[in-house]
Amino acid sequence: SLRDVMSEQLVDKLEKESTACFDVEEDDEDEDLKLALQLSLEEEERRHHALRDEEESAVAAVQPEEYDEDYLLALALQEEEEQNSRMIEDELFARQIARQQQENSQNRKVLVSYTREDTGSGDYFPLLDDSDDDDEDDLPLVTNHNDPLNPFSGRALIKHNNSFVSKHDVGICGQRNAQNISKFGEIGRDADDIKIPTKSYNILKKHFREEKKSRIRENERSDMSTAERAMDKRTRLLVFKLMASGVLEEVNGIVNTGKEANVYHAVGNMEKVNEALQESGRSLSLMDSGPTFDVAIKIFKTTLNEFRNRKLYIEGDVRFPSQLTKQNPRKIIKIWAEKELRNLNRLHRCGILCPQPLFLRKHVLLMSFVGSGGWPAPCLVDADISSAAASLLYRQCAGIMRRMFQDAHLVHADLSPHNLLLHNRALCVIDVSQAVDRSGPNALLFLKRDCASITEFFRKKNVSCGTLMQLFDFIVDQYLAADKEQATLDEMMEAASVRSAEEEEAIRSDEAVFVKSHMPGSLKEVPLEDAIQLKCKSESGNLRDVFCQTITGMSPDMAGPSPS
Repeated sequence: SLRDVMSEQLVDKLEKESTACFDVEEDDEDEDLKLALQLSLEEEERRHHALRDEEESAVAAVQPEEYDEDYLLALALQEEEEQNSRMIEDELFARQIARQQQENSQNRKVLVSYTREDTGSGDYFPLLDDSDDDDEDDLPLVTNHNDPLNPFSGRALIKHNNSFVSKHDVGICGQRNAQNISKFGEIGRDADDIKIPTKSYNILKKHFREEKKSRIRENERSDMSTAERAMDKRTRLLVFKLMASGVLEEVNGIVNTGKEANVYHAVGNMEKVNEALQESGRSLSLMDSGPTFDVAIKIFKTTLNEFRNRKLYIEGDVRFPSQLTKQNPRKIIKIWAEKELRNLNRLHRCGILCPQPLFLRKHVLLMSFVGSGGWPAPCLVDADISSAAASLLYRQCAGIMRRMFQDAHLVHADLSPHNLLLHNRALCVIDVSQAVDRSGPNALLFLKRDCASITEFFRKKNVSCGTLMQLFDFIVDQYLAADKEQATLDEMMEAASVRSAEEEEAIRSDEAVFVKSHMPGSLKEVPLEDAIQLKCKSESGNLRDVFCQTITGMSPDMAGPSPS
C-alpha cells in the first residue's frame, strides 16, 4: 500500500542521515588523534635533543689533565690484554676450521674449504645492520632485472610473469643461449624469438670456435703460400727491398727450376752493386762495363721442398751446425743458402768458372748471370755438341773436378750434365749448395758418384773415356804435377780407344764394385790386415786389384810414400 512504501522511504532516509553523522564524528576523531600524535612526537624530539646536549656538555667538561699516568697505563695494559685474547681466539678458531675441513674432505673427490673471507675488519663475518629493514635489501635473492643476456646477475631466482623461476629454467636458458649465439654470427631470425637448448648451444659454440681457428689457419696458410713454389709473401718483400735500394732495377721470369730452388732473371745496377761490394772488400769481375748488367736471383724453396736428405751433406762440415735437421725449415733453408754462397766464393777465388756471388738476403741469393742478352746458357745435357767437342769438354770437366778437389777442397756431390752450363765453349759449374768439404766422411763416396755420372754421360757421346778408377785417381792424386795433367788424360783416353768389348765389359763390372766399395780417406782408416793392398771381389768371382794408394799418398807398389 502507499503507507508501506512511504515507510520504507522514510527508513532509508533516516539510515543515510545517521551514517553521514557518524562519518563526520569519525573524521573529527581522526584529526584530534593526529594532532595529539604530532604534539607527542615534537615533545619526544625536544626531550631527546635536551638529553644529548647534556651528555655533550658533560663530556666537554672533562679535561685531559684529570687522567693520571696510572690510569693511562691501565688502559694500555687492558687494550694489550684484549688484543692477545683476540689473537688466541683467532688461532683456536683457525685450527678448529682446519680440523673440520680435513674431516669432511677425507672421502670426497671435491675438497670443501671453510676458509673465511677476509673482510678487512678482523671480524669473522661482516657486521650486519640491526635495523628493521627487509631482508631483501641486505641479501637480495629475487630481482626484476630485465637484461636478456644476464637476467640473474648472480642471484638464484628472478621474478618472471608474476612467478619465481630459477636460472636453470628451460625457456630462459634457451633465450640466453640464442642471444649468445647471435654474437658468433647470424642465426637467420630475431634472437628474441628463438630458444636454443643448452646441448645444441654447446655444439654450436664448439663449431664456431673450430671455424674461427680454421680461418686463422687459412690466413696463415695464405701468407705462407708460394707462387711457383718459391715466391711467397716474405720472399717478395725481400725482392722489393732490393729493388727499393737500387741494387735491382727489374725482375723478370724464371730461367731454371730445380728440386731446391728457382732461378729468376733480373737487371742490376752496376754502380749500386759495386758500392755494396766495395763495403765488404770485394769487386765485380764482369766483362760488361755498362750501367746495367744481368743478374740471376736464386730463391730457395721454403715450402714443399723435395730435397730432404740434407744431413748427409752437412755431417763433418765444421762450417755449419751438425743438428741441422732438427731446426726450423726456414732456418735450414737459410743455412743452405749460406752454404752455397761460401762454396761459390771458394770456387771463384780458385779461378773455377762459376756464377759470381753478390748478395745473400736470408734465402735469396744474387749471382752474376751466365748467359747473353738475357738468355741463360744451356745445360750440358741440352747442348748440341759433336764428338770432337765432347772429347774436349771431357778433358775440361776432368780438370774442373781436379781443381775443385785440390784447390777449393770441395766435392760437388751432385755433378751431372744438368749442373754444368756450356757458355762460350767453356763449362760453368752451378748448383753447389750441396757441395761438401773433401775432409767430410762422405766426400769420397760423393766423388765416386760424380765420376760415374760424368763418365756415363760422355760415353754416350762416343768419347773414349778412361775408367772410373782412372778418373778418380786423376782427381785425388796430390803428387800429380800441373804440367803432366794433359799427358795423363791423353794416356787414359788412348788406352780406352783400343780396348776390346770383353775388356770394356770387365771394366764396367769393376766400376760397379768400385762405386759401392769403401774408400779410406787416410791411412788411419785402412784396416791393419789390408794395409798393403785392398782387394774387392767382382760379381764374376775374379779378384781384381782396387788400390787406394793414390788417395793415401802411397807409391804404386805400396812400398812407401809416393815421390813428389
